[in-house]
Amino acid sequence: MREIELSLNQTQKIRLKRALEKLEYKPEVGDIVVGRVSEVAQKRWRLDIHYSQDAVLMLSSMNLPDGIQLERGQLLTVPPYLVRRRKQHFHHLEQYGVDLILGCNGFIWVGEHVEARDDMVEDQVSKPEQQNIKSNKNSISLEEQEQTYTPIETRQSICRIANAVRVLSILGFNITIEVIMDTMNLSSSLNLDIHEMLGSEFCVLVAEGEAERRSLTKKKG
Repeated sequence: MREIELSLNQTQKIRLKRALEKLEYKPEVGDIVVGRVSEVAQKRWRLDIHYSQDAVLMLSSMNLPDGIQLERGQLLTVPPYLVRRRKQHFHHLEQYGVDLILGCNGFIWVGEHVEARDDMVEDQVSKPEQQNIKSNKNSISLEEQEQTYTPIETRQSICRIANAVRVLSILGFNITIEVIMDTMNLSSSLNLDIHEMLGSEFCVLVAEGEAERRSLTKKKG
C-alpha cells in the first residue's frame, strides 16, 4: 500500500513538473518578444521577458519602427506555449486603429496604432540627461492634449480584442490573429458588452465554434 501511494505521489509530481515546464518560456534566436522595462540605466534597459532571467536592451541597438515604447494599450500575459512561432507577429488592425503584437514569450500587446517617426526614439546614449527631465503637464496646450487623446471607439476595440485574447487563454486555445478576430467578431455579432465576453456562456460558444472548426478541418484532411 505504501509503495502504491509513493508511486502515485511521484506520478503527480512528474505531471506537475511537466505542466510547469509548458508554462515556462524558453528563448530561441529570432523570437519576437514583448518586454516590460524593469530597470532604466544610462545606456541600457533591463527587461522582464517572462523568463527566469531579465533581458538587456542596449539603447544604441534600438531601431525603429518596432523598437518604440508602447503606450495607450494593455499588456496581457498568457502561457507562452499558446503563442506559436509564425512569420508575422506584428499586426496593424487598420479598421480599428489598433496594433497587436503576439510575443513568443507570452506577453501580448494590444494598443492604439502608432505611426513610427524618426523622432520617436531619442539618442539615449549621447543625451542621458534627458531621462531625468519631467514634462510640465500645466504647459501642455489644448491642441496637444487633443493629439494625445485616444478616441473612445479605439479604446473599446482595444478592450474587446484584449478580452478575446483572455478568453482564448482561459480555454487553452492557440492564440493567432485569425482566432482572435473570429472571437472578437463573434462577440460583436451577439451584441455583447465587452465585460460579458469573460462570462462562462460566451466561453462555451467560443469552445463550440473551435470544436466545429476542428471537425471540419479534420473532414477536409
